[in-house]
Parts: sequence; structure tokens; C-alpha cells
Amino acid sequence: MDYNKTIILLVAILAIILVVGAVFMMNPFKQESKIDIVTNGTVHTNTTFLVKSTGLNNTSIANENVSIEIIDNESKVVVDEDVKTNEYGEAAIELTNVSEGNYTVNVTFEGNDEFQECSVEEDIEIVDDAVEEVSQDNTIVDEGAYYSEQAGKTIYTGEVQLAPDGHYWKHNGNNEWVKID
Repeated sequence: MDYNKTIILLVAILAIILVVGAVFMMNPFKQESKIDIVTNGTVHTNTTFLVKSTGLNNTSIANENVSIEIIDNESKVVVDEDVKTNEYGEAAIELTNVSEGNYTVNVTFEGNDEFQECSVEEDIEIVDDAVEEVSQDNTIVDEGAYYSEQAGKTIYTGEVQLAPDGHYWKHNGNNEWVKID
């Protein structure tokens, strides 16, 4: 009879150890994290798609992988990339070889020792970046878009660009920019 009580006691102790170990492995004290899709709404083909990962106190989650997946209306994955965030918590991909249309974007951060896992999903529309008319001073006549000789392409309102200074800037139209990092 004492043998059965000993086995039950050992099984109970083992179960407690497993539960406590699982709780510590999950680390309930990790900070919450979030991902913002900076390039949202209507996006032009051949542009930079930018996301930013932060903790809830706006601490950048730097040098971590985020997964960016873009799915078309027929549930076909057209982009599936893992991208490392920079020192500002930003990760970017170029939308080359992605045609016009409506898409769903899923961005996931798997978490790490300090931050919890998080993900975000958003619908975007990708439109062609063809421009019909260019004035003599290289200004595009198309809703605030312009042709950049430095970038060698048309930059549209709302588009995000990595500048030579290492920062990301969002085009507000009429050659006005706002730094977003």
C-alpha cells in the first residue's frame, strides 16, 4: 500500500514540475508587441512595402525576422518573404513582379525572449505605376506623383522610400515628404 502512495506522490511531483516548467518556457512576462503596416491602402507596383514592429511602449524590435505574405483574390500566395528588421524595427520588401489587383497582406512576428508573438492582416490594392504625362521639370501630372531622377522612377503619393540617409520617408504629394522612422 505504501508503494502505491509513493508512486502517486512521485507522479504528482513530476506533473507539478512539468506545469511549472511549461509556464517558465512560455514566459508570461514577455512584452506585448505590435506590427504596423506603414505602406497601406493603395500601393503602386514596383514600390517599397514597409512594416514596423514595436513593443507597446514604442520600443523598436530590431534585428528580428518578420514574415510578409501577400495573397491574391484567388488565395494564391504571390509573396512569401522573411525579412530582418533594421535598428528602427522596420522591414521592407520591393513589390516587383506583383501585378495590379486586390491583395491581403499577412505580417507575422514569431516573438523572441523579450517580446510576444504578434501578427496583422490588412487588405491593399496595388495599381500600375504607369504615368501618362511628364512636364519639362520632371514633375508628373498625376495626383501628386513625380519622377525622381535620383531614384530613377516615379514616386507616388503615399509611397514609402528608403532615402540615402538610411531613413524611410513617405511621399505626401507635390514633392513633400515626411520621415516615418
